Amino acid sequence: MFYPANFKEKIGFTAVESTLNSYCLSPLGQQHVANIAFITDFDTLEGLLSETEEMRILMESGASVPSQDYYNLIPCLERISIAGSIIELEEMLDLRASLNTIGNFLVLIYGLDEQRFPYLTKRIDDIYVAADILERLFALLDDEGQLADSASPELFRLRRLLRSKRSENEHAINRILRKAKEQGWVHDNAEATVRNGRLVLPVQSGFKSQMPGLIHDISSTGQTLFIEPHDVSVINNEIQNLENDERIEIYRILKEFTDFLRPYNIDLLRAYEFLGYMDFLRAKALLALHYRCIKPIMNADPFIEWFAARHPVLEQSLKKQGKTIVPMDIRLDTDVHILIISGPNAGGKSVCLKTVGLVQFMFQCGLLAPMDEQSEMGLFDFLFIDIGDQQSLENDLSTYSSHLSNMRYLLEHSHEKTLFLSDELGSGTEPQIGGAIAEAMLEYLHAQHSVGIVTTHYANLKLLSDRLSGIENGAMLFDMDCHKPLYILQTGHPGSSFALETAKNIGLPDAILQSAMQKTGIKHVAFEQQLQQLELEKHRLEQQQQSVQVADEFLASTIAKYEQLHSRLEVQKKELLTKAKTEAKQIIEDANKLVERTIADIKSVGAEKTATKTIRHTLVQQREQLASGGASHKPEAYPHLSKINPTTLKVGDLVKLSDTSPTMEVASIRGKQAELIRGSIRIKVPIEQLFSV
Repeated sequence: MFYPANFKEKIGFTAVESTLNSYCLSPLGQQHVANIAFITDFDTLEGLLSETEEMRILMESGASVPSQDYYNLIPCLERISIAGSIIELEEMLDLRASLNTIGNFLVLIYGLDEQRFPYLTKRIDDIYVAADILERLFALLDDEGQLADSASPELFRLRRLLRSKRSENEHAINRILRKAKEQGWVHDNAEATVRNGRLVLPVQSGFKSQMPGLIHDISSTGQTLFIEPHDVSVINNEIQNLENDERIEIYRILKEFTDFLRPYNIDLLRAYEFLGYMDFLRAKALLALHYRCIKPIMNADPFIEWFAARHPVLEQSLKKQGKTIVPMDIRLDTDVHILIISGPNAGGKSVCLKTVGLVQFMFQCGLLAPMDEQSEMGLFDFLFIDIGDQQSLENDLSTYSSHLSNMRYLLEHSHEKTLFLSDELGSGTEPQIGGAIAEAMLEYLHAQHSVGIVTTHYANLKLLSDRLSGIENGAMLFDMDCHKPLYILQTGHPGSSFALETAKNIGLPDAILQSAMQKTGIKHVAFEQQLQQLELEKHRLEQQQQSVQVADEFLASTIAKYEQLHSRLEVQKKELLTKAKTEAKQIIEDANKLVERTIADIKSVGAEKTATKTIRHTLVQQREQLASGGASHKPEAYPHLSKINPTTLKVGDLVKLSDTSPTMEVASIRGKQAELIRGSIRIKVPIEQLFSV
């Protein structure tokens, strides 16, 4: 239930409906838009939103969702359910096209993953279209949507005869026309024409007796007679008889097809209801893509936790003006269920109310919500809004009286599943009395555990949060430096109305403003300004804190990666050292074995000089192989560089210490050492360690 009767207009839902209606491709889908209802049952709403979300995902992925031929054949199917009735040829054409669309939908959904698209796949469980219906339609109709010659042997015979007779008729009329021109019975530029469906010649009235035949028409001047020549008349009669036979055969074919179609009527009616719903579902998905909507987390309780919620109609309007909307974060639950928003006029308080009303109403009508995905939305049984000028000329009610009348309705119907939205609660009468009545109403709604948002300038309402748990203040922030509203809702503290700042921006004289400040009290004005400025600074600090937090998280991640890498390198270092020690131990063992074997060889030859010399030479070779790890020769340390020739080295030469070291200049040479310089760095190294560049 929602109140008042023009609730949809007040929150902007009629504009949403209009956009949704424009996305529908058929009256079937548009009827679903007209029947949109406010839903309070959790399971029903869960199904509608899930279906829409699945269709949104499907369309966003680029799937081939049918986008044409959503014809409504339900009236036709209901008519032909009566025996003796027949389907029209135009209806057959629409039937073929729309059944093809239904078939494309079935093929698309049959191919979906049932785990990922459970609601869409379930939607087609009871949808059935007999394949032979489409087969018959394609056999009966040609590409131009006319009954094909091959629809029956008799129709084929009749149309072949008709074409032959029409050709014969045309030749006959042309032959007679040529003769009439030669005789001067008709004008030289005369052509055969049609009267009463028959081919005739425009004969001059003076030659009537020369052209035997039937007169079908006379010109307005009486100078021309439209005569059907006797020879042509005979052929025309034959054509007319054939056309009558053709119509009879077409009727017979249509009746035969209708009789064939009638037993499938129940299945077809269900299929067309499915087509209309898919048109509606497709439109809802397009609306969600247009407004950037999602399916939020659902809660069966009256609960609001929204992040970056937007009024979609306002957002589109601002976009056309080259502006962007300021999203809204808001939370209302069992702990805090009433929010009192204060702040400057034109600061966004009313927009806040309309946004909450529209987004909640869209959600409970089965439409996806314009907000971030982590948002959570609950269900309410009663939505109420009191906003704008309610003056009724018809009932002679003032704005305040109308406002009180609405509030009375709210008080009579409020409960814990009520969401109420009231703009400028208590305004329209003497401030002290109006504020007191507003306070009393809020106390009652608070006791009923109703959920709501009100906007106000009254100080007594701002103080309610100090003595009633469950009520919280909120403020629409105002930039004191630029003297303009920021349209940002900040909860926790009340806001200032900034009446003097607004008056100054409009251009009221300074003398008036000074007088007003004196009457109000400079301290009061300064306090409000400081309070608002503190809230603004708090908001900026929170933004900076978020940025610092992101930087801290990045730094922590980097340190963790460094420590992990360092740990890995330490492990590799230990493994390399262990391996090196093992290899060194093996080399020593091999060397000892070599020496022992050499001594044994020397002893075996009795220490002969020649043999001993040969054995020693072999020992030297094997020792060198062991020292190089078994390689035949030791590779150069830096194969890409060449050693310096000490005799040719001179001051000013460019040299390097290794393949990866920077190039340095020789500053001086003293014996076997060279002093190198690069910028402010000077080092002394042995010349034998240098490489040429």
